[in-house]
Amino acid sequence: MRFIYVLLITILIPSLLCAQQVLPSHYLALKIKRNGIQDNTWNGGHGLALTLPSPPFDKEISDSIMDERRRLINASSNPFGVIGFNNNGTYDSDYSGFMSSNIIHENLKTIENTHVALGASKSGQRREIFIAGTAVNTADNRIGIIVARLYSTEDPSNRHLFGENGLVLLRSDQIAPTANRLKLLGLYATPTNPTNKLRLVILAKTNNATRAYIVALLSNGLIDTSFGQNGIQLLDTRGNVDFDTARLTRSQHQVVSRRDFYLSWTTTIGFSSIINVRKFFFPDGNLDPNSRPISLRVEIGKVDKHYVSINNSRMAIVSSIPQAKKSAYHIGIFSSSDGSPDIAFSGDGRRYFVRNFPTQLKLRAIAFANDQKLYFIERSNRQPDNEIVISRRLMDNSNQGALDNTYGINSQIQVNKNMIRTPNGNILNTPVKLNATNAFIEELTNDHILVITGSVGAIYEP
Repeated sequence: MRFIYVLLITILIPSLLCAQQVLPSHYLALKIKRNGIQDNTWNGGHGLALTLPSPPFDKEISDSIMDERRRLINASSNPFGVIGFNNNGTYDSDYSGFMSSNIIHENLKTIENTHVALGASKSGQRREIFIAGTAVNTADNRIGIIVARLYSTEDPSNRHLFGENGLVLLRSDQIAPTANRLKLLGLYATPTNPTNKLRLVILAKTNNATRAYIVALLSNGLIDTSFGQNGIQLLDTRGNVDFDTARLTRSQHQVVSRRDFYLSWTTTIGFSSIINVRKFFFPDGNLDPNSRPISLRVEIGKVDKHYVSINNSRMAIVSSIPQAKKSAYHIGIFSSSDGSPDIAFSGDGRRYFVRNFPTQLKLRAIAFANDQKLYFIERSNRQPDNEIVISRRLMDNSNQGALDNTYGINSQIQVNKNMIRTPNGNILNTPVKLNATNAFIEELTNDHILVITGSVGAIYEP
């Protein structure tokens, strides 16, 4: 399997540097070779792409997807829309667009947890783009989920055939009548279906419990009443779901073959934690009867965050456990088909690692490749400039999770301000904060890794 790493990086620059111009919210792309070295031949010899979308955004990248032509589409919550890159790193205006603020303002005030999906394409050249997000506060102070169909390059007018002005607002009482909080976990399309049916995976929290639902929409934005109970199906999670830690993981990142997905969340018991994972089929949302529910107990401390990644045969569950000055990780390896522990790995399918790095690291993403290499994306708090650290571990049964010393320099690559250049080609000479909030991993070529960073306020010379 081949990967793109998509990271969110925010650069904070001291205000006293007023002699130089600071522009808001750029997307930055760096291409990294498979061995962990920056590829300076990429994007016309620049080695990176620096793009300022219009309008500028001030929220993080919240989702990422790739089409069959290796075009990369990232979702943004504010403004509500997407920004795309071609497979050579150049800005793709055909796959970029935002809903105008005057349309959205009448429906809601704040959007979070935005996700993106690609629908069918009449000509096979470009696909329609769907985005959805959690409407934190609607005009009448109700919570809900907003769904939009952006312009198609083939028929720009067809966006308005979806909902009202291209928007659909699902209110909480349509999903769970007593819900007081909602969270969108995922948005999926059925690209092989010309009607472009959508599936939304939503968490609904009441005073007593948190439950997960699938909501089905038709191509015109109406609820598909032929699905589940009047278009809504309760997922059989075999217990209560934790609202704050729940996440959704896709088994494959290809557009057409998204066959199943994994819902996971953390339960804290005293000074230990349990990572729960359930496997569901797409698009019907049924629990996989052949995959046992996973409850991975982590008894060495409370879990800060957990991540799940699946390759062709195995599943990796990585939990980050905060330490005073170091970072510790608990790794569990399971069969991706039936959920059984991989006892060939470390005897019981689990390992505990303390990260050897000068400062504490924050885990932001993992990716489990088919060659049994597990990639980590972390953010350091090194001062005055922090950085993004990418490393990989060898997860075959002989190496038992050891760091790959053939990758990068000293088994890792450190993405820092020295990789960022101003338009004049100069290195930034001021303290820079790299705050990686989200990271996403998609498929690319056989011998390269592409690092995409977003929300970058870069220093430009006057």
